Amino acid sequence: MFEWLEGKLLPQIVSEGGRYLLLMRPQERMVAVLGGQSAGRDAVWNYHHSQAVSQSLERHLGRAI
Repeated sequence: MFEWLEGKLLPQIVSEGGRYLLLMRPQERMVAVLGGQSAGRDAVWNYHHSQAVSQSLERHLGRAI
């Protein structure tokens, strides 16, 4: 997974139907995969949502270290 993510812009989000999968790397040696319901929202919502979730996770993990 680490090799596959190397050089990719993150977070990555993939959506199909009413579901999405969010792939991020909040820390160097960590990969997070989150899934959820997008309830028919568009790609712009998916993009902004993925950014917000990624930033929130990074902030949380930064405090936990």
